[in-house]
Amino acid sequence: MEDQVSVQNGSGGIPEWAGDVTPDSAERLVASLSDIAIVVDGSGVIHDVVTNDSELAREVGQGWRGRPWIEIVTPESRAKVEDLIGRALKGSPTQAREINHPTDKGIDLPIRYSAVALGRTGRIIAVGRDLRRLSALQRKLVETQDVLERDYTRYRAAETRYRMLFHVTTDPVLIVDGATLRITDANPAAIQQLAPVSDRLVNRTVLSCFDYDSGQLLESALKTARRTGTVPNIEARLANSGAAFAVSVAVFRQEQEVSFLLQMLPAESAHVAQASGAAQDVARVVEHFPLAFVVIDEEWRVTEANQAFLELVHLASKEQILGQAIGKWLGRPGVDMELLMARLRESQSVRSFPTILRGSFGGSEDIEVTAASTLSGQSQIYGLLMSRALLQPAAAMREPNPYTSVDQVTELVGRVSLKDMVRESADIIEKLCIEAALKRSGDNRAAAAQMLGLSRQSFYAKMRRHGLGNLGGLEDDENDA
Repeated sequence: MEDQVSVQNGSGGIPEWAGDVTPDSAERLVASLSDIAIVVDGSGVIHDVVTNDSELAREVGQGWRGRPWIEIVTPESRAKVEDLIGRALKGSPTQAREINHPTDKGIDLPIRYSAVALGRTGRIIAVGRDLRRLSALQRKLVETQDVLERDYTRYRAAETRYRMLFHVTTDPVLIVDGATLRITDANPAAIQQLAPVSDRLVNRTVLSCFDYDSGQLLESALKTARRTGTVPNIEARLANSGAAFAVSVAVFRQEQEVSFLLQMLPAESAHVAQASGAAQDVARVVEHFPLAFVVIDEEWRVTEANQAFLELVHLASKEQILGQAIGKWLGRPGVDMELLMARLRESQSVRSFPTILRGSFGGSEDIEVTAASTLSGQSQIYGLLMSRALLQPAAAMREPNPYTSVDQVTELVGRVSLKDMVRESADIIEKLCIEAALKRSGDNRAAAAQMLGLSRQSFYAKMRRHGLGNLGGLEDDENDA
């Protein structure tokens, strides 16, 4: 700096030590007392810049010297610069002002300046403190405050929803302190059920709300819940009215303290809820059952089907089958479904009914149907369980007709159509007559054919059909004929 800083003591004299201050020592002194110091003339042009921080020196650079101070600040800071220069030239006390300098990084450099005139030279020295750290702390404080306000708003909204649900729930709900078993909160439904008009429910021990036996059972359940985190529902009776409730217990922690949430359902509603839950469990089991299962209504239309049935009829979703007539896939047209439904209406159940199942895109396979009927409201519904028919043993497959007596055929009544039973009966009678004719003729096939009024070729064909006699010998007899 070109001029010596003039500082007077309180009596107006110059301190003795000031005479020994050189320009270099004055520069170091100013730099040590501030982060930055600039010397400007009366018109505001910068003559010198001193910094004691290398990072700040890189931000400031060498481009400030020779430029008006007002040109290196942001627009809103120009009035502050003019005020600092004007007050310093008049010798008036100057108030520190925060001035922002634009930088190449796009982030303003905030500095708090104080200015003082340098004697008779008309120059001014402005010393400043770098406010970036303070600004960063302020930004962090503002961001933290915004986060806290958002969290507070979210917590208030969650509490409002909790309070609304807590109060509109028609079932009694209690919040119980885990250490003292005293009620800390209760919804209006609980107050109505448990507290007399003149009594307060909050801060009462929860055990006093129930009769002695129920209180003992509840106390044991709460201890178990505290230890294991869960406990089955218990049935308890109120002390004031004797009404029975199913009490469920849930454990939660709040501010390192254990609390219980008790929800009370009327015993009848709890049993219905349990039954509904059991029905849902059964439905899930049936859905994953490996055998095909279908429910149909009185008009034989499908109302429910599991995945195994969809696979058998080669369909992908239930929407393709619900509301459709089951006869589209099940049974021989006009025969099997009539017999099956007649049996169901008569005896309410059918076991191992043989029929066929047709795929949606052609093809069929033999199956067996086990069915039962029941009432759903005022309507009858039918459940059909289907399994693939077992393969017949090799001996039976070689035998054209597995039935050997009329009694065996009559056992098929209700299981197969009349047309099929007549065909089976005719085959049995035909076979018995051939066997009788062979026996009377002493196994003379020509005589047996004559007894039955058949040609030898027709007789031999029927013997082959029924698997009678020495099938290899028939070739010689036909050649002789």
